[in-house]
Amino acid sequence: MNRPVTQNEVLLKLILDSVHCGIIIIDPETHKILETNQAADKMIGLPAEEIAGKECHRFVCQAEKGACPITDLGQLVDHKERILVNNEGESIPVIKTVVPLVIQGKSYLIESLTNISKQKRAEDELKYHTLYDNLTGVYNRTYFEEEMNRQDKRKGEPVGILICDVDGLKNFNDTMGNKAGDFLLKAIADLFRKVLPQDCIVARTGGDEFCVLINQCTPESLPQYVCDIVVELEEYNKNNSITASVSLGYQFGIISAQEKMKHILKKAEDNMKKEKLLHRQSSCNALVSTLMHTLGERDFITGGHAKRMENIVVILARSVGIAQNIPALQLFSQFHDIGKIGIPDHILNKPAALDKQEKEIMQRHSEIGYRIAQSAPVLHEVGDWILKHHEWWNGQGYPLGLKQEEIPIECRILAIADAYDAMTSDRPYRKALTDEVAIRELMEGAGSQFDPQLVKLFIKLKKSGII
Repeated sequence: MNRPVTQNEVLLKLILDSVHCGIIIIDPETHKILETNQAADKMIGLPAEEIAGKECHRFVCQAEKGACPITDLGQLVDHKERILVNNEGESIPVIKTVVPLVIQGKSYLIESLTNISKQKRAEDELKYHTLYDNLTGVYNRTYFEEEMNRQDKRKGEPVGILICDVDGLKNFNDTMGNKAGDFLLKAIADLFRKVLPQDCIVARTGGDEFCVLINQCTPESLPQYVCDIVVELEEYNKNNSITASVSLGYQFGIISAQEKMKHILKKAEDNMKKEKLLHRQSSCNALVSTLMHTLGERDFITGGHAKRMENIVVILARSVGIAQNIPALQLFSQFHDIGKIGIPDHILNKPAALDKQEKEIMQRHSEIGYRIAQSAPVLHEVGDWILKHHEWWNGQGYPLGLKQEEIPIECRILAIADAYDAMTSDRPYRKALTDEVAIRELMEGAGSQFDPQLVKLFIKLKKSGII
């Protein structure tokens, strides 16, 4: 028959349950749990009756079974961090305080457990931000510099330093937006993780710079790692719309009193700068490739449209004696509509004629394109033409309302090529017009939309089969 519960025991239980931290009462001889409060029951994930009688090491300080600091080693445990394993097998960090107690000649251990999971998560997050770059997940500059200091103490050890600078990242961000630049940086960090040894230190040490520290490398293995990076980057550029160009510098050294890490790093930086001088054009090519792909994705006719226009523009340019501008005109033909990447899809791809408000939004693409060209050095030369390629001969065009000779001849040439190809290509809201109808439309627009002399020249070249 069960012993009746005394009033004092009821009062003690009420007091224990009112405490927010977990309380476990243990028999020090058997390590059996005698009593728990509600907070402890919740932490363990079982009702009190299923916890009572079980060995305390099943839930708390499993690693100390047989080596209990108090009962086995005669130590005191006061406010120490320990691990509680709940009924689901989850590890919960706790602060555990143990107080030995003797009541009526009987010894007990009173354990109080405070769940510090939230504090540990906050500490881990703070530690992460202290050590790692938030964007790429690799180490940050602070950690890299600390690691450099630690490496200086490893006299006689071989080490390699690799520096990677992302070519033209500022221009890339100005042109494509910071999100695209961030995507590129994360892709390069992932590439390093894929190619380099797992135990090397990869850090983002600047906005566009990564540094890598490789222990136990050799004069032969370090350039091989660089080669692997180049090969992997080429493969990445083949398969992605946002492409990258990087400059790589590296240096092998053996740490000594004379050859400190800062000296090895300086040599790697110098080698990277030499490489960067050779990569200026490739960074421009990477940006052009990305712009072209982006424009192609945003405008359903751009790919073939730009190439067909380029052919017409080149023929007209040669015919009017401005052949020296052909390389720039080819670039102009490809990127005259680059501003359309800033126009919403529902307007750009609307399967019907645009209303007044939509036309006003669409017309902004000339100015958007101009701003992009100003941010991309490779497009500087054609930026002014991009701004003015929708001006009309009679001054009724946009965005500046220029007329006649005020409009650059390159823009007047492109206007005819653009209109002709647009009319003879399918659009979402109409089928392509025939050559005859398109030429008639050009003739009707001569003197208003188009330079009349250039229209005559275009028709002459068209009839002779040159275009």
